[in-house]
Amino acid sequence: MLTHTPINSCYTISDSGPAQKSQTPVTLDTVQHLDFTDLNSDAAKLSDYTEGKDLLVLTLWATWCGPCRLEIPELNLISEEYSDQVRVVSVTTESPQKVNTWLQHLPLDSEQRLTDTMLTDENGQLFESFNSLNPEHAVPLTLIFDVRSKQLVFHKKGIDMSFGATPKQTNKKVYEFVDSRLSQPSQ
Repeated sequence: MLTHTPINSCYTISDSGPAQKSQTPVTLDTVQHLDFTDLNSDAAKLSDYTEGKDLLVLTLWATWCGPCRLEIPELNLISEEYSDQVRVVSVTTESPQKVNTWLQHLPLDSEQRLTDTMLTDENGQLFESFNSLNPEHAVPLTLIFDVRSKQLVFHKKGIDMSFGATPKQTNKKVYEFVDSRLSQPSQ
């Protein structure tokens, strides 16, 4: 059963019981200047994608991960509906070549085709940065950062695989959180 536990101003959803308070606070400053590679094998940093945005939705995923692929339609919906305020960035430890090969085998209209930014982190530095939240390096891991305060405001591991949940419902908690966060008056 999924639990929803507030930790300071960060919300976590996990199927592994109540969340533990991390020893080291995870902030956007922790990771925004790490080196990544985009799917064209060009260098990239998360800071390249946050300018002018209110939230950064960061998801760690893998091409071989079925639950990761199930959450893609909801991430695309967030990206499309809140494009002015939110940037969705998906990061995998796989190579750009492997991700591009996977994408080539998907139909162009596939719901599993991410529509926003995809980056690779072949040396796993991002997973190491979130080790206190995700020591088993499980995917999918979704984190939401407030870009202005640089604070982690939400994170979850896995997806809702409740009996009868459709792919569009699997990540609805992320969508609901983004929607409610952006509906609040500016602080």
